[in-house]
Amino acid sequence: MKNKKQAELNNIKTALLNLTIDAVLKYYFTTEGSEEVLADFLSVAINIPLEEFEDIEVLNPFLSKEHLKDKDFIVDIRIKTKSGKIIHVEMQMADHLNFGARIVAYNGRLFGSQLKRGEEYTTLKPVYSIIITNFDMFPNNPKYRDVFKYTGEEGDILTDLTQIHILQLPKLPKKPKTELENWLKLFLVREEKELETLLQEAPNLNKAIVRLRNLSSDEVAKQIEEERLSSLSLRKTFEEEGRIKGRAEGLTQKAIEMTINMHKKGFDINTISEITEMPVEWVQSVIDNNKK
Repeated sequence: MKNKKQAELNNIKTALLNLTIDAVLKYYFTTEGSEEVLADFLSVAINIPLEEFEDIEVLNPFLSKEHLKDKDFIVDIRIKTKSGKIIHVEMQMADHLNFGARIVAYNGRLFGSQLKRGEEYTTLKPVYSIIITNFDMFPNNPKYRDVFKYTGEEGDILTDLTQIHILQLPKLPKKPKTELENWLKLFLVREEKELETLLQEAPNLNKAIVRLRNLSSDEVAKQIEEERLSSLSLRKTFEEEGRIKGRAEGLTQKAIEMTINMHKKGFDINTISEITEMPVEWVQSVIDNNKK
């Protein structure tokens, strides 16, 4: 019994924050003490010298866990570097319809919103979107990383001021070899043992790992994780109920149309009921309402 109790305590100790949860990643990267860790990740992710991130400004920092309940809670991260570059970081936990189009639209809005009335296009600064997905976005491409730019079929560059970096966590190699792969591996680590192994293999991640350890015992951070998961679970339930309701409404509408058409062609009520698989009373009601 004592050994079982000790095992449970050990599990509690090794429970780490889940950085693949969008709100948790935002908390990790934008709250006090995150500056160096965030700068290091950005530098590695888009291959820009670390000096560019010496004085970064988080445009939409994490405010408080109470904001998780807001319908319009924004979970992406927007950063401005000392030279004016804009970087958009987003953790996407599941695939959604037209997700690719949404990324392009969002990147475009960030790019275009820089211009004020009367300003020259020469004032535009580069915009980078870093999209981390916890799903396979491109099943036919084995690579975990892809970069999208405005490049023509012959290789001509329309502009180099905007880029979209897609990083797919499920495609990471089992044994990371690069700094970026080590960083992405960190997002997936769940146990202290894994974290210790990663630290041995990637000592340059020491500050990032220390921050993860510290926040994993932070009550506010754990509440954010729990509440965000609860919120996402509830939304998934509502969406599924909506789909079921939509399918049911669609089937009902089809049955109504079939009933009216079959009645016009002289089919009797019992035959219509059998074909549409609807009660005789329902069929009669549809016919009566159609006469009004």
